[in-house]
Amino acid sequence: MAEKNGASFQANAGIFVVIPINGVIIHNPAGSERVLNPDQDPVETILDQLEIADKIKAKAVILDISSPGGEVGACEEIRKALMRLRHKGVAVIAYARSTMASGAYYISTDANSIVAAPSAMVGNIGVIMQLLNFEDLAGKVGVRVETIKSAPMKDVGSPFRRMTPQERAMFQQIIDEAYKRFRQAVASGREINLSQMEIVASGEAFTATRAKYLRLVDLIGDLQTAVDAAMVTTGITAPEVITYKKNVSIWDLIIGGAQEKLSLPLATLDKSLAPHLYGPRLLYQWMP
Repeated sequence: MAEKNGASFQANAGIFVVIPINGVIIHNPAGSERVLNPDQDPVETILDQLEIADKIKAKAVILDISSPGGEVGACEEIRKALMRLRHKGVAVIAYARSTMASGAYYISTDANSIVAAPSAMVGNIGVIMQLLNFEDLAGKVGVRVETIKSAPMKDVGSPFRRMTPQERAMFQQIIDEAYKRFRQAVASGREINLSQMEIVASGEAFTATRAKYLRLVDLIGDLQTAVDAAMVTTGITAPEVITYKKNVSIWDLIIGGAQEKLSLPLATLDKSLAPHLYGPRLLYQWMP
């Protein structure tokens, strides 16, 4: 559902679309993540909104981001969709409302401008993969898993046995390749040289002021600052700003009520259980 704000059409008018990106950037194939974290915006929703922005001939897309990043593949999809819009002449402005970390920063690297709220955290450029291991616990309770496999690497990442050096090297190579793509995206999109990349790509999350000094951010301000940046980029002085709003379902209300009764937020549960529930996952994600 869309809520329309801003000036009515004039001679130098056009549509700006504000797209929220909240929570972990992740696919939602069966609705499970949506149930675990109802405040999260699945990749499918974000891509649909970008497609709508294209269809209505929006002059600018403003990403309103509060996200620690997420799955590498999911972030890649959003970044490519944004690059397609850029190639069509649509301005892209990324706004860090609270957190623009890891994959959330990755999707923003090719934006015309990046704006951060004064209290925002930006950066955490890097790749992570975390795996659970239950071998010792299983031994204590007398549980043993027997695996029959077609090749040595078939059960790589199994939580029921220790990782071999060869398996660790394989995962490290995957991490290194994804990290290389991340660094290249930042270096190209933000025009940062190799020597400075050693500082910005250390995995550290920076304050808005520090991020601006390191050229990871162009402006410090609020959402209106991002709208103003879009006006400067497009030359449009009377934009009609459309902000997507989430449709609240009965399930959101039920899950939201249940979440208040838990000692841990459902988003935290989703994050902590992810490796066990879904197997090895390559993440552009800040996991403090």
